[in-house]
Amino acid sequence: MRKKIGIGILIIAILVVLIFCIKTLIGTVIDKKNAVSEENIISDTKAVLYLSSALQDTDFKSYAVFIDKQNKASYMKLNGLDFGTIAYGNKTLFIEDTNSIRLLTDHKTKKTKFNNAEYAATYANYLPKQKLFYSIHNSGVGQNGNYYSNIRFGNQKKFSYQKIAKYIVAAGNDKENIFYLSENDNGTSYKMSISTISNNKWKEKISKKIDEWNNQDMTPISEFFFKDGKAYCLVTNSQNKNKDALSLFIIDSKKNDYTIQKVKDLKESDTELSGTYSSSTSSYLKDHHLFYVTNEMNVFSIDINTNKIEKRLELPNTDTNTRLAQVSFHDNLLYYLYKTHQGDYFLDAYNLTSSKTIQHKKLENMSTIEKRVDGLYNYDMKILQ
Repeated sequence: MRKKIGIGILIIAILVVLIFCIKTLIGTVIDKKNAVSEENIISDTKAVLYLSSALQDTDFKSYAVFIDKQNKASYMKLNGLDFGTIAYGNKTLFIEDTNSIRLLTDHKTKKTKFNNAEYAATYANYLPKQKLFYSIHNSGVGQNGNYYSNIRFGNQKKFSYQKIAKYIVAAGNDKENIFYLSENDNGTSYKMSISTISNNKWKEKISKKIDEWNNQDMTPISEFFFKDGKAYCLVTNSQNKNKDALSLFIIDSKKNDYTIQKVKDLKESDTELSGTYSSSTSSYLKDHHLFYVTNEMNVFSIDINTNKIEKRLELPNTDTNTRLAQVSFHDNLLYYLYKTHQGDYFLDAYNLTSSKTIQHKKLENMSTIEKRVDGLYNYDMKILQ
């Protein structure tokens, strides 16, 4: 009897090992099938997504998902980076994770590793004049109890790392200088600053306290955009009765000074961004209209000359609970990636002038990738072409 039980246990053990091996083999085959090919990766890619798990997750990981011109999705596995961001410039794609940066071109991939790990991203962009990429990470509290940010910057030749005593909440660049807003440790005072990167260093050119925002609860809902020597950022201030005061914060780069223009008091739902719709994906300046997308999938525009606000369109609110939904602006178009109730993924495009849909493309492989990246959020989407 004991012999039969022993044989039974042995058979069960063999079956468990066999099933595990088969599942591992199938998983490997699926990985290879859906992994991105880096050959001609820029020329063949229409859009790139950055998916990441939350920092507190035990299985901390990230993926870059590439959508090609045939609307087929494939992915690249990365180390974790919460709120991961992407930058694109000079036909080069900038993708970073916890301890490395990849620069991808049609011809090669350059990977730079860092000893200093980063676990959450804030902002990334490209400086055309210096031909440099940079990323900002609000990294936490230093030894003196003050907040600080870590900056990574560089190109194919070299990447550097620098710590600055700022907690940056909004940023943007005019192709040469970085404009940004920062807050103090408890969010009761704010500063506007202008910095540049030269001689392999992040250098602050000017910094001014914003006296009008003392003891106020300010939230930027756009990055900085530039027109005619001025930088524009949309900011909200929480009010009573579930209302937000919407304002334009404007930096005059010639005078190195700022002005604040009140736009309108709006209900919170008309200023609130979704948890995954960051200020860098859901805002855009076209001519003299600054666009932004709300959590309820409404698209507003503000005339920066007159402060007139207008609701431009409503995006289909088909499945707002999906973690992979995202928006992005590019060349007078608003792109919207979403999942239908039937489980299919689409990438739509809307003309910002006419508010009409000009593209409705079903994406292949996204449902398969969704199962693979279960629990991850889509924090960024860049349209390359």
